[in-house]
Amino acid sequence: MVQIDRPVLGPKHILIVGCTELGTAVATALADLGNTVHILDTESVAFDRLSKSQIDEHRIVPFVGDGTSQENLLKADVLGVDVFMALTTHDTTNILTAQLAKHHFQVEVVVCRVDDSDLQMMYNDLGLIAIGANALLADTAIQAATA
Repeated sequence: MVQIDRPVLGPKHILIVGCTELGTAVATALADLGNTVHILDTESVAFDRLSKSQIDEHRIVPFVGDGTSQENLLKADVLGVDVFMALTTHDTTNILTAQLAKHHFQVEVVVCRVDDSDLQMMYNDLGLIAIGANALLADTAIQAATA
């Protein structure tokens, strides 16, 4: 299980790459908690999953673009974010865009969806918070079985 030893100090500005099912759920939950969420996806139709009221209230701000493009990340305000999340369904896209955020744009907290468990540890060692569905489900199942 991923442990983050940071205090929660109030609303954050968060950028999510990937308006997938996961990206939508995370964006919605984070906006409900009072954060401002910018979300970047290559397909404008992906934004149909988002709450219109959260968009109208500017709690979620959608941007059409490619998360591997520095220009598109700048357009989505990567320089002003507290947290960056790469949550597309493609490990390679997530890894590339997360490394851009962490090492080029100097974002302190970068979460990267990496479903290949062999790669997760390597990217954690590079300063990314690498998460994957299989590892999280396994942790949950083990906790439920041993509770």
